[in-house]
Amino acid sequence: MKDLIKHKLEVAQYGSTSSVEQDGWLYRKRSQDSCYKSYNLLNWYQNTRLPALVSDHDTARDNGNITKAETISEWFKQAEETLAIIKQDHEADLAVFKDLHGEEWTNKPSTSAKVNHLTPEENKEVDAKMSKYRAS
Repeated sequence: MKDLIKHKLEVAQYGSTSSVEQDGWLYRKRSQDSCYKSYNLLNWYQNTRLPALVSDHDTARDNGNITKAETISEWFKQAEETLAIIKQDHEADLAVFKDLHGEEWTNKPSTSAKVNHLTPEENKEVDAKMSKYRAS
């Protein structure tokens, strides 16, 4: 688990925009997106995938299709193994978020952020760089 967290932390902090504020936003967004992704996948597996397999298995068994029921049992076993991996992945995502931001991730709708990431000096630098692309 420590290796997984380490790698996810490296991914969350990959690259730099040369702005501490912008980097902070980027790292937060990446770690937040990872939490949402693993959370949604975990919920889908628990609330949709596994119950659908159980239903399909029971229908096949009730219809006397033992071969199909056995096949679905194998799929269910594989899905449970996958679920364990998804849970571990989500736990790692939560750990990375907490490590980067010092707070627990919660599943809440995103809000519009104010765009105020560049300092006045950075704005001047960007404006100078943009000048070579402006039409004369």
